[in-house]
Amino acid sequence: MKLSLALLALVAAADTGYGDDAVQQAPEAQYEPEEVVGEPQYEPMGVASNEAFICRQPCPAHSPCLDKVTGTCATKIEAYGATNEKPMCPEGTKDAEHLFVRKTWPFWVGFGLLFAPALWFLCITIGDVLDNGVLDGSNQEHSKADQLHKLVAGFILLVASLAYFAMATRNGFIVRCGDGRSFYYARYIDWLITTPLILWELTHIAEHAHGVKDLFSLELYYLIFLDILMIVSGLIASLITSNLKWVFFAFSVLTFIPILKQICEFDLLKLKKDLTDSVAHTAGLYKRLMELTVVAWFIYPIVWILAEGTGTLSAYGESIFYMVLDVIAKSVFGVIVLNQMRPHLPLPHHGKK
Repeated sequence: MKLSLALLALVAAADTGYGDDAVQQAPEAQYEPEEVVGEPQYEPMGVASNEAFICRQPCPAHSPCLDKVTGTCATKIEAYGATNEKPMCPEGTKDAEHLFVRKTWPFWVGFGLLFAPALWFLCITIGDVLDNGVLDGSNQEHSKADQLHKLVAGFILLVASLAYFAMATRNGFIVRCGDGRSFYYARYIDWLITTPLILWELTHIAEHAHGVKDLFSLELYYLIFLDILMIVSGLIASLITSNLKWVFFAFSVLTFIPILKQICEFDLLKLKKDLTDSVAHTAGLYKRLMELTVVAWFIYPIVWILAEGTGTLSAYGESIFYMVLDVIAKSVFGVIVLNQMRPHLPLPHHGKK
């Protein structure tokens, strides 16, 4: 009886496909879709690959140590057996306090030093207008050129002060995912608007010094075009954390050098020595503004290299340097325009010499 039951079981196994051959094939058929297809999707997602997809956020003040692999923050630990040494970050983490601006006083100082002269300039311009009710230069105290330059200088400072107010209230910035550093894009919006206006001021004062209206109109378009390329490429370079940022930075510098060269070539004092008092005064005004602009603007890319470029300069130090440069390039620039410009600049005539 038992023998017959065993024979029936073997026949049933052969009929249903669960024999020895089927057992060898079944695991292989079930294994291929799971291991061969699933394994290539899993292997590349190792620790090194995951690092690029972590968007790092600023670490809080009580846990300033950033783990670049996981993106997590940790607290500093006391050195074992040492009482005088400062707490250090755990192994595998790095102190990230320098990546974030925790003190906003540089932004508030910048706002005050830009907004106060902006109001001053605009009040003076309004006073000029109220002399006769129109901004046409027909009053005896101020020419139309005076009023227009004061108005533009005031607008430059208003735009810059708005950017600093945004940064002082902890707006106008993002945290770069690649390294967790604070990036203030409000600066680049400010520069994109104000630097073409500064170039307009310089170009028109140079035209007044030469006594020819629209003498440098083509050069002005050329300068503004290069200036926009310079700011945009610098913005792209600042948003990139890989070495590719140096390509965009180099492009920005290549567009920056012709700007400095061109505004230096506008200097009338290099071209002529025997000038009338009025023309010599305006030429001297342009020379002072040009030298101030060239020196201040030349330092900007140096700060970029030390800050966004190499990370040598902390985000806090970066904000201080940029604040000082912005105040010099805009507030000091405007004060020189206001104080050194005489009531009647030599009115340029049409045509080229």
